[in-house]
Amino acid sequence: MKLSALLNPANWFFPESRRYQLEVLADENEIQKIKDFAQAICVSANYASADCNVVKLVLEEVCVNIIRHAYLSHSEGKIQIEISVGWPGLKIKVTDQGQSFDFDGVKDPDLQHYVDIGKRGGLGIWFIRKMMTRVRYRAYAGYNEWNLFYRPAGSSLSVSSTRPGFDNLSLEFILSSFVLFSFLIFLVYVLCCLVVVPVVGMENSIAHRIQEGSRTNLGRGILLVYVMGLVGFYLIFNKLFKPFREDAKRMAAFKPAKTGTAPARNQGEYERLLGLINELEEKLHENERKLEDQARLQLELRITESTRQEELRSFENTRNLEAQTVQEAQLKVETAQREAARVIEEAQSKASKEVEELHILTERAADRTQQEIDHLNQVRNELDEQLQEARKKIAEQENIQAGMQKEVKVAQQIQHALLPKEFPQIEGFQIGASYRAAQEVGGDYYDFIWVNPTTLGIAVGDVAGKGVPGSMVMAMIRTAMRLEARNNKSPSNVLLKVHQHVNGDMKRGMFATMFYIVLDSINRSISFASAGHNPMILYRKSTDEVYFLKPKGFPLGIDLPDENLFAKTLALQKLSLQKDDVLVIYTDGVTEAMNKAKEQFGETRLIQSIRDNAHRTPEELVQKLEQDIADFIAGAEQSDDVTIVAIKENLQAEDVIYKFRKDLLNLVDNDGLSIAEACRRMNVSTQTYYHYKAIYAKKGKAGLKPVLPKKRAVVKELSVDQKNAVLSVVKLKPELGPAAIVDRLKKDPRMPLKLNTKVVTEFLSRKGLSEAKERKVFAANEIDTI
Repeated sequence: MKLSALLNPANWFFPESRRYQLEVLADENEIQKIKDFAQAICVSANYASADCNVVKLVLEEVCVNIIRHAYLSHSEGKIQIEISVGWPGLKIKVTDQGQSFDFDGVKDPDLQHYVDIGKRGGLGIWFIRKMMTRVRYRAYAGYNEWNLFYRPAGSSLSVSSTRPGFDNLSLEFILSSFVLFSFLIFLVYVLCCLVVVPVVGMENSIAHRIQEGSRTNLGRGILLVYVMGLVGFYLIFNKLFKPFREDAKRMAAFKPAKTGTAPARNQGEYERLLGLINELEEKLHENERKLEDQARLQLELRITESTRQEELRSFENTRNLEAQTVQEAQLKVETAQREAARVIEEAQSKASKEVEELHILTERAADRTQQEIDHLNQVRNELDEQLQEARKKIAEQENIQAGMQKEVKVAQQIQHALLPKEFPQIEGFQIGASYRAAQEVGGDYYDFIWVNPTTLGIAVGDVAGKGVPGSMVMAMIRTAMRLEARNNKSPSNVLLKVHQHVNGDMKRGMFATMFYIVLDSINRSISFASAGHNPMILYRKSTDEVYFLKPKGFPLGIDLPDENLFAKTLALQKLSLQKDDVLVIYTDGVTEAMNKAKEQFGETRLIQSIRDNAHRTPEELVQKLEQDIADFIAGAEQSDDVTIVAIKENLQAEDVIYKFRKDLLNLVDNDGLSIAEACRRMNVSTQTYYHYKAIYAKKGKAGLKPVLPKKRAVVKELSVDQKNAVLSVVKLKPELGPAAIVDRLKKDPRMPLKLNTKVVTEFLSRKGLSEAKERKVFAANEIDTI
């Protein structure tokens, strides 16, 4: 063991960690090797699956940043990776010789700003910081170094206590320096006390006392120097290593999650998106309560106004009564005056009394009227105050709604930023797509994912629900798809892993359907799988036939009684296209689009529109489909999200394969590339190059042209017209079996294609019409359309 290791106190109390090293070329084709390297280490260390995914994802992000930025101006370079596994976690050191950058100057991104400028990417450093426990980046002369530390929560190595480890380099350095300094002081003290040569002439007692005093003073001086040295040592490192102590405090305060739960760093993005959903739902409930309060207040105001009107009417009645009383009093006065003329004395006496009574009555009436007027004024003032308060609450409600609209707008912009901005270019295929949400944000999704340089994955999905919740769930599924699709050519395997990612994280009652296909431009083959999605439509130009292709599978995230049922049901199918063939993948918002008469667009109109516009480019075909839907609904409100993706084979498969083989040989013969570099660029093995080279040397260019089997492009499925024809025969003759149905249809001159008895049998079985009694029940009902 080295001296530095012996002097390091961390090695006295804790065992050394296991270290693994890997060196790869700075090339994105090496990313899978790096992920496999990290996966093997995490598995050997008994890390949970969630921790393994975090380490792989962060290591991939670091290496991609190095390849795309550090080696931007370099033709080639290397990346050295060292991973140490020990207590309390995982240390990763990544070294490159490329261009450095200001890591500390990279600030946390403003998502709103990213949305406003339409920028994609730029979140890598922020993502690495969020996922890792601690991240450091240092640029040295001739190389750059990343130091990442990750403390897992779900593995067997996670720690339940919060005591800090010696993973902080500054703490190790301080302890090492303190031990070494103390040892040197002690060594000097021993030398001065025991090895100092006595002064000549100290035979007498005075000399001896002087000598003893000198030693004592010397010892005290050395002790004083030692104490002062410790104080100075403390002050210096207290100043220089304050930032490292703060790191240690943060590490000490770190409490990992309980075993069995996903770490917050791995689930951070998911929980943030689901948190936004819950927050918006709470705000909607709060708005509903405030609207109810506002309606109740308006009802109280109407009741109060009605009471006020009744009091006013009562006041008018009282005032009329008093006026009538005054009139009666005046009549009495006149009568008294007439009586006074007749009998003066009696009239004067009687008139005086009546005048007094009239005066009292008038005063009482005036007082009562003034009190009622004051009461009405008070009621009016109270009503005015309540009205002002209601207006304030309405203004607050409008401000809250404006804030929610702004948040929904930001969510809409983020969702559109996640959609592809351009269509990928892949040899032999043309691609077009469109997306239109029914609300501000929607639950539909489509994406293009490069599996490798010559293979492209295309995904189309639909969440059961619209608005912000559907958008957030689809963003979570998009992240899982991009994580699992790279270098995986099996669509069914990708969907299975995505289901395992999102199952348990989705809100109860929510699920998503997904159709995923993989285009292989070299082998000219298409493989696809479906997680409960609508069927994919194939239009074959050579026969003008339309096929519905729908492999079996359950939706993503759905609760099943058997956890293995999803994998058992999921099916994988393959297909080869001919020139001018068209594939269309869509969501149910297309066929379920309704006009004002509540009629649906339906599959029949969709098939006819595809047939009428199959000669167009995929982009033009998608635009025409959207126009046909808009013409059909004629201004009716859009009830669901609409997503369409179209793919067209624009070259013969033989021509594409022949061109690929020539390009591979030309990279070596004409462009001067090495065989290894040419094969890496074309994504094939060197053995493939030597195979084509031998064929070329023997047969020339003619030998490079492939001879594909005639049945290569055969579709093992009935077309839409064939299915309708079979069901028509079942309707007329339910007693006929599959073979008899085929014989009957062969005699029909209107059938353009040959029927296969096996395929007809499988179709009747899927429709539940294998038995004669089942076909008779079907015949008693209306003909089922496809």
